[in-house]
Amino acid sequence: MADEKLNKVKAKKPEVKAKAKPEKPAAPTFPADCRINNYGFLGFKAGWLSELGWTKGMALKIEKNADGSATLRKA
Repeated sequence: MADEKLNKVKAKKPEVKAKAKPEKPAAPTFPADCRINNYGFLGFKAGWLSELGWTKGMALKIEKNADGSATLRKA
């Protein structure tokens, strides 16, 4: 009887599936769309930051243009 229980347990074991490899994200294209979150922060993706040569915590200068748009530059 104990052997029957062991055989049932072995038979119910699920098959292990191979994990899919994560795809590399495509290179960022500009102009890029982003939103201001509820806390007033702009969300820059890691790809955008590396493409611009910016790092986390870096100082930026924001200029308001005549048409109401803004320009971000390194400080």
